[in-house]
Amino acid sequence: MKMFEEHLLSASIYGGEKRAAEVLACLRPYYPPLHCELHYKTALELLVATILLSQNTAEQVNALTPALFAAYGDTAAYLQARRQDLARRVYPLAFFRHKARYIQESCRILEEHYEGELPRNGYDLTQLPGLSRKGANLIMGELFNEPIGIAVEIHTQRVANRLGWSDGRNVVKVENDLLQTIPPNLWLETGYLLQRHGRAQCHTHAPACATCPLNHLCPSRE
Repeated sequence: MKMFEEHLLSASIYGGEKRAAEVLACLRPYYPPLHCELHYKTALELLVATILLSQNTAEQVNALTPALFAAYGDTAAYLQARRQDLARRVYPLAFFRHKARYIQESCRILEEHYEGELPRNGYDLTQLPGLSRKGANLIMGELFNEPIGIAVEIHTQRVANRLGWSDGRNVVKVENDLLQTIPPNLWLETGYLLQRHGRAQCHTHAPACATCPLNHLCPSRE
């Protein structure tokens, strides 16, 4: 609790909480409400879809998961499957053979250590094969409303740099800077909206500053 209070005090001193609230308020009307792009009905389905998502798009994953989920309903079913059959079902996703192995290895860990359930802990989730910190953050936020960080990729990084929230040139540095600036209750939405804005308007070349809703707040505006 003390660390959390110190975090909020730091954010208040540097205006991070107020600035973040202003930025998000400007972006919300332009993008759909925060939601998970992956289609799932159970926690295990979200885990499997998240493992498959790396190096692939949500659309690609969603196209094949209905048949996959129908074939394998629980961790035991994935473990009993022949590896080559599972790999065939997740083809043509990138690294489909690796993904099949990650799914089975993750299911084995869930069976042996968590009674087949997903751990409600960000660190434990990142220990599952094929699940990155970004993926664990997605699951913690989506299932438990307890994000462990801010999902940062190239679009998020670019917008954060231009807003002056970070001078980082890699996603780890950018995330660490954002976590020091933005209060935890805004982590999920911040990652989502910055990513969408980077894709839609704040492009690498020729950003649409003249029509940008953040024009009056952005120190990098042209």
